[in-house]
Amino acid sequence: CDTAAIHLKVKVDSLFDSIPCLWQQVPLFPRRYMLLAEWRPDNTYSLEIDSAAFIDIYGHPSNPINQAIRVRSLDEYGSLTVNISKPDSIADSTVIVQLLTGADKPVKEARLDGGSTDFFFIMPGKYYLRAIIDTNGNGKWDAGDYHTNTDPEMVVYDPRERIIKAKR
Repeated sequence: CDTAAIHLKVKVDSLFDSIPCLWQQVPLFPRRYMLLAEWRPDNTYSLEIDSAAFIDIYGHPSNPINQAIRVRSLDEYGSLTVNISKPDSIADSTVIVQLLTGADKPVKEARLDGGSTDFFFIMPGKYYLRAIIDTNGNGKWDAGDYHTNTDPEMVVYDPRERIIKAKR
Protein backbone atom coordinates (compact mmCIF):
# COMPACT_ATOMS: atom_id res chain seq x y z
CA CYS A 1 0.00 0.00 0.00
CA ASP A 2 1.41 3.36 -1.07
CA THR A 3 -0.45 5.89 1.08
CA ALA A 4 1.05 8.80 -0.89
CA ALA A 5 -1.16 7.72 -3.79
CA ILE A 6 -4.37 8.14 -1.75
CA HIS A 7 -6.03 11.56 -1.68
CA LEU A 8 -9.14 12.75 0.12
CA LYS A 9 -10.77 16.00 -0.96
CA VAL A 10 -13.75 17.96 0.33
CA LYS A 11 -16.07 19.92 -1.91
CA VAL A 12 -15.97 23.64 -1.16
CA ASP A 13 -18.40 25.57 -3.34
CA SER A 14 -17.81 23.86 -6.70
CA LEU A 15 -14.14 22.88 -6.22
CA PHE A 16 -12.44 20.11 -4.26
CA ASP A 17 -9.74 20.93 -1.68
CA SER A 18 -7.36 18.33 -0.25
CA ILE A 19 -7.77 17.48 3.42
CA PRO A 20 -5.53 15.44 5.70
CA CYS A 21 -6.40 11.79 6.22
CA LEU A 22 -4.81 8.72 7.69
CA TRP A 23 -4.87 5.37 5.90
CA GLN A 24 -4.45 2.67 8.55
CA GLN A 25 -4.38 -1.12 8.47
CA VAL A 26 -7.21 -2.80 10.40
CA PRO A 27 -5.82 -4.84 13.30
CA LEU A 28 -6.14 -8.62 12.81
CA PHE A 29 -7.03 -8.19 9.11
CA PRO A 30 -3.84 -7.92 7.03
CA ARG A 31 -5.52 -6.77 3.79
CA ARG A 32 -8.08 -4.32 5.17
CA TYR A 33 -7.56 -0.63 5.71
CA MET A 34 -9.47 2.21 7.38
CA LEU A 35 -9.61 5.77 6.13
CA LEU A 36 -9.52 8.11 9.11
CA ALA A 37 -10.46 11.74 8.53
CA GLU A 38 -12.54 14.53 10.01
CA TRP A 39 -15.88 13.77 8.38
CA ARG A 40 -18.29 16.69 8.63
CA PRO A 41 -22.06 16.37 8.22
CA ASP A 42 -23.70 17.56 5.01
CA ASN A 43 -20.45 17.56 3.00
CA THR A 44 -19.36 15.83 -0.18
CA TYR A 45 -15.93 14.23 -0.41
CA SER A 46 -13.89 12.70 -3.21
CA LEU A 47 -11.63 9.73 -2.53
CA GLU A 48 -9.00 9.43 -5.24
CA ILE A 49 -6.70 6.43 -5.31
CA ASP A 50 -4.01 6.49 -8.00
CA SER A 51 -3.18 3.43 -10.07
CA ALA A 52 -0.62 1.15 -8.45
CA ALA A 53 -1.48 2.41 -4.96
CA PHE A 54 -1.94 -1.23 -4.04
CA ILE A 55 0.03 -4.21 -5.28
CA ASP A 56 -1.51 -7.66 -4.87
CA ILE A 57 0.36 -10.81 -3.86
CA TYR A 58 1.08 -11.58 -7.51
CA GLY A 59 2.64 -8.16 -8.19
CA HIS A 60 -0.34 -6.77 -10.11
CA PRO A 61 -1.10 -3.06 -9.52
CA SER A 62 -4.56 -1.78 -8.64
CA ASN A 63 -6.68 0.30 -11.00
CA PRO A 64 -7.32 3.98 -10.25
CA ILE A 65 -10.42 4.76 -8.16
CA ASN A 66 -12.35 8.01 -7.93
CA GLN A 67 -15.25 7.65 -5.49
CA ALA A 68 -17.65 10.35 -4.32
CA ILE A 69 -18.69 10.13 -0.67
CA ARG A 70 -21.59 12.09 0.77
CA VAL A 71 -21.90 12.49 4.54
CA ARG A 72 -25.52 12.97 5.47
CA SER A 73 -26.85 15.90 7.46
CA LEU A 74 -27.43 15.30 11.17
CA ASP A 75 -31.12 15.98 10.55
CA GLU A 76 -31.34 12.77 8.50
CA TYR A 77 -30.52 10.53 11.51
CA GLY A 78 -32.41 9.51 14.61
CA SER A 79 -31.37 8.28 18.04
CA LEU A 80 -32.63 5.85 20.68
CA THR A 81 -32.07 5.62 24.44
CA VAL A 82 -32.40 2.18 26.04
CA ASN A 83 -32.82 1.74 29.81
CA ILE A 84 -31.85 -1.62 31.32
CA SER A 85 -32.54 -2.84 34.83
CA LYS A 86 -30.93 -6.19 35.62
CA PRO A 87 -32.45 -8.70 38.04
CA ASP A 88 -30.29 -9.90 40.94
CA SER A 89 -29.75 -13.30 39.26
CA ILE A 90 -27.54 -11.70 36.59
CA ALA A 91 -26.24 -8.74 38.60
CA ASP A 92 -22.58 -9.66 38.00
CA SER A 93 -23.00 -10.17 34.23
CA THR A 94 -22.53 -7.68 31.43
CA VAL A 95 -25.45 -7.12 29.06
CA ILE A 96 -24.84 -6.63 25.35
CA VAL A 97 -27.72 -4.65 23.86
CA GLN A 98 -28.12 -4.89 20.10
CA LEU A 99 -30.26 -2.80 17.79
CA LEU A 100 -31.59 -5.07 15.03
CA THR A 101 -33.23 -4.59 11.65
CA GLY A 102 -36.41 -6.49 10.78
CA ALA A 103 -34.16 -9.17 9.23
CA ASP A 104 -32.49 -9.76 12.63
CA LYS A 105 -29.25 -8.09 11.48
CA PRO A 106 -27.38 -6.12 14.19
CA VAL A 107 -26.93 -2.44 13.30
CA LYS A 108 -25.35 -1.20 16.52
CA GLU A 109 -24.50 -2.68 19.89
CA ALA A 110 -23.46 -1.49 23.31
CA ARG A 111 -22.13 -3.22 26.42
CA LEU A 112 -23.45 -2.11 29.76
CA ASP A 113 -23.56 -3.22 33.37
CA GLY A 114 -26.95 -1.63 34.02
CA GLY A 115 -28.48 1.77 33.53
CA SER A 116 -28.92 3.17 30.06
CA THR A 117 -27.20 3.45 26.71
CA ASP A 118 -27.72 5.67 23.69
CA PHE A 119 -27.66 4.71 20.04
CA PHE A 120 -26.87 7.72 17.85
CA PHE A 121 -26.79 8.29 14.07
CA ILE A 122 -29.45 5.70 13.22
CA MET A 123 -31.07 5.72 9.80
CA PRO A 124 -34.86 6.16 10.06
CA GLY A 125 -36.73 2.86 9.99
CA LYS A 126 -38.11 -0.01 12.06
CA TYR A 127 -35.83 -1.67 14.60
CA TYR A 128 -35.94 -4.27 17.37
CA LEU A 129 -33.84 -4.90 20.49
CA ARG A 130 -31.96 -7.98 21.63
CA ALA A 131 -30.05 -8.41 24.89
CA ILE A 132 -27.31 -10.99 25.39
CA ILE A 133 -26.45 -11.86 28.99
CA ASP A 134 -22.67 -12.10 28.72
CA THR A 135 -21.90 -14.24 31.77
CA ASN A 136 -18.22 -14.78 30.97
CA GLY A 137 -17.56 -11.16 29.92
CA ASN A 138 -15.93 -11.93 26.56
CA GLY A 139 -18.15 -9.47 24.65
CA LYS A 140 -19.97 -12.01 22.46
CA TRP A 141 -22.64 -14.70 22.63
CA ASP A 142 -21.33 -18.17 23.47
CA ALA A 143 -23.18 -21.29 22.37
CA GLY A 144 -22.16 -23.39 25.37
CA ASP A 145 -20.24 -26.65 25.45
CA TYR A 146 -21.76 -30.11 25.78
CA HIS A 147 -18.53 -31.68 27.07
CA THR A 148 -18.05 -29.18 29.93
CA ASN A 149 -21.82 -29.01 30.62
CA THR A 150 -21.84 -25.24 29.97
CA ASP A 151 -25.18 -23.76 28.93
CA PRO A 152 -25.45 -21.20 26.12
CA GLU A 153 -25.61 -17.59 27.22
CA MET A 154 -29.13 -16.25 27.56
CA VAL A 155 -30.57 -14.10 24.76
CA VAL A 156 -33.66 -11.96 25.35
CA TYR A 157 -35.62 -10.43 22.47
CA ASP A 158 -37.94 -7.48 22.91
CA PRO A 159 -40.69 -8.08 20.32
CA ARG A 160 -41.82 -4.46 20.30
CA GLU A 161 -41.04 -2.56 17.14
CA ARG A 162 -39.09 0.69 17.56
CA ILE A 163 -39.75 3.25 14.84
CA ILE A 164 -36.79 5.62 14.54
CA LYS A 165 -37.57 8.93 12.88
CA ALA A 166 -35.18 11.57 11.62
CA LYS A 167 -34.38 14.62 13.76
CA ARG A 168 -35.01 12.78 17.04
